[in-house]
Amino acid sequence: MVLMTHLRPFGDHNHTANLIRRANSSNGDQTTGSGATPSHTYTGAGTYTAVVTASNSANALTATTSVTVTDVPVAGVSATNDSPTTLGQATNLTATVTAGTNVTYTWDFGDDTTGSGATPAHTYSGVGSY
Repeated sequence: MVLMTHLRPFGDHNHTANLIRRANSSNGDQTTGSGATPSHTYTGAGTYTAVVTASNSANALTATTSVTVTDVPVAGVSATNDSPTTLGQATNLTATVTAGTNVTYTWDFGDDTTGSGATPAHTYSGVGSY
């Protein structure tokens, strides 16, 4: 029997799914575990198929369960820059988050241009506050 309990993200951004199993099992990411109550940490978001085989001297039975691992939600986003910058020089911008996995950053620089990444540089074409 396979019973999935709660998925809980931890501070190291790995995801743990506790599975109650009998005998040997495959966790869906090419690793195996054994015992009545093994725990397995999936290192990436996705859907995995955990397979358990329960056996004794009379027979062996196999069951599967789908394990869904999600990204840690983004929290605590902030943005900074190194202005004031001289006209014609690049302004370096930095975005940080306090939590989140697989985070992408999209910028609107305030002058009808956009950029991406956690630490873009942008050169403004005119003097002003953006």
